[in-house]
Amino acid sequence: MAEPKLAKVVVSMGFYEFRRQLDYKCELYGSQLIVVDRWFPKF
Repeated sequence: MAEPKLAKVVVSMGFYEFRRQLDYKCELYGSQLIVVDRWFPKF
């Protein structure tokens, strides 16, 4: 990960919890979280 502080937080809490919190925050603020497959083609 490019951002060292973010990487440290994600590793310490685990990816599932990080994703769960993103889902919650997006729902709270009316945002849309788009989760793509790991092998989604890059443009």
